[in-house]
Amino acid sequence: MDWTALRRRFREAPLLPPPAPWRPLAPIAIGGLTDVGFGFAGRDLLFVSSSTGRGVFDCVNGGRVARDH
Repeated sequence: MDWTALRRRFREAPLLPPPAPWRPLAPIAIGGLTDVGFGFAGRDLLFVSSSTGRGVFDCVNGGRVARDH
């Protein structure tokens, strides 16, 4: 696979607004990010795993639902 071409393709892709009901929020920095996953438990959830722990975020309002270290 040509990784250089793939990187260029990602960088040149247009930025579009998120679909409803999502809306842009302030970015949340997650240092040492290792894994990301989506889930649904009555609401859209984002699971993240990093070198310092795991967290679950509500994708609609950006709030942190759970965190462990």
